[in-house]
Order: sequence, then structure tokens, then C-alpha cells
Amino acid sequence: MPISATYVFPSGDPSTAKYIVVGGFPDKASVISGKPFSGPDGIELKNCLHSANIAISDCYLTYIIKDVDHPRGQYIRETKKGPIISKYGQEYIKVLAKELSKCSAKIIITLGNIPLFVLTDRLSSFKWRGSVIDATLLSNKKVLSALDPNLAIPHIDYTTHKYLKGQYKYRRLLIFDFIRARKVQEGTWNPKNRSISI
Repeated sequence: MPISATYVFPSGDPSTAKYIVVGGFPDKASVISGKPFSGPDGIELKNCLHSANIAISDCYLTYIIKDVDHPRGQYIRETKKGPIISKYGQEYIKVLAKELSKCSAKIIITLGNIPLFVLTDRLSSFKWRGSVIDATLLSNKKVLSALDPNLAIPHIDYTTHKYLKGQYKYRRLLIFDFIRARKVQEGTWNPKNRSISI
């Protein structure tokens, strides 16, 4: 696959990283810097990882789609029934599978709906957040679903010129999920038995 001018290369050492963090698409700041998660979402991500006692140097950071040459919908389009992946998107998923197979980390943190779907065939990061799931794109790796860090960034309602509420809640959820990822990586996480007896 040819490398475009807006291509954002992964960051981190695949041989030593303890965590793989996968986002959906690069933002403008990441394209300009050439490094993933360089914008406001990256600042929020790094703050939440720090709060969960995860060093950014222990993370391998990447995206599903690594350029912004085309509108997002030409790669992967989200619908109510699930994402529709174009041939461009399929090419990038093949690149991602090859890339992640070289990583020694056993836990993948997905940020948002599209990374969750690509790596596990599950829909809705809101429904699955905090869940530890077997990856379907790769074998021998676990996926922890987390929300997109963009949700934790304060946004202004331009009709009232006030900050929208709720961002702090998402920040706490991200930290909680990252703590669970750390426990999975350390081997101290024990899944709860949720079987129901009737």
C-alpha cells in the first residue's frame, strides 16, 4: 500500500510495548506532527493513562486508518447496523493486522466504535466499554473496549455559549478502563462469574 503525504506512522516500540492503543482516524494535529494522538484527544488520552499508572512509553499507539487523503466515509462509514468498510478501509485493516502481529503486547485498548468493530466484530463502545474480549482480527490477544477520548474534552454549545456537561464522567470511565487494562497486563485481573442460576 503506497504511503501518502498525510500518513501517520505508529509510535512506540512493538517489541517492548506492554499495551497497544488503537484509535480510528488521525486528526489534523496528528497529521501535522506525523505522530498519533498529538491533538487534544491525545492530551486527554495521556492524562488518563497517567492517572491509571500506565506510562506512555509502555504504549504502542496507532490508528485503523492512517491518512486523511479522503473523507472518513470513503474508508469506513458508520451506520445504525454497523460500520460499512470500503476497499480502502479493508487495505488498512490488513496493514493493521500485520502491524499488530509484530507487537509483543497481549492487551489491545480500542478507543471508540470503529476500532472495537475492526478488532472484535462487536458494535458500540458504550455497550462494551470496560469489557475484556478475545480479538477476532488476531489470535492470542485480548481487547479492552474504551470510549473515544474526544468525549472527555470539554465542548462548547454554540447556541448558549456554555460548556456542555458530562465530560468529567467520560474521563473517569476512561481511567477506570485503563486501570482494568493494567490489571489484565499484570495478570491481576480476575473476570467475574456472571452465570445465572434459575
